[in-house]
Amino acid sequence: MEPTPTKPAAPAHGENPDRERAGELLSRLVLTADEAAAVLAVSADTIKNLHRVGALPGIKVGRHRRWRVSDVRAFVEGLESGVS
Repeated sequence: MEPTPTKPAAPAHGENPDRERAGELLSRLVLTADEAAAVLAVSADTIKNLHRVGALPGIKVGRHRRWRVSDVRAFVEGLESGVS
């Protein structure tokens, strides 16, 4: 008889796996659109739209677009101060 698969344990009260992942991502230098989206709790399309309108600068790495963690932080600080 094969063992029954078990579900992953639910996070303990007060733990937020999304927040923990965002903290891990912020320790890197550059982020993909999906990673930047996870940090800001928005969609990857929103990240790309913010870049397209000039609100969130990005860089090219080969053929791919990446976002510097420092630019993502500056974007958030601009939101906090009312400048975007």
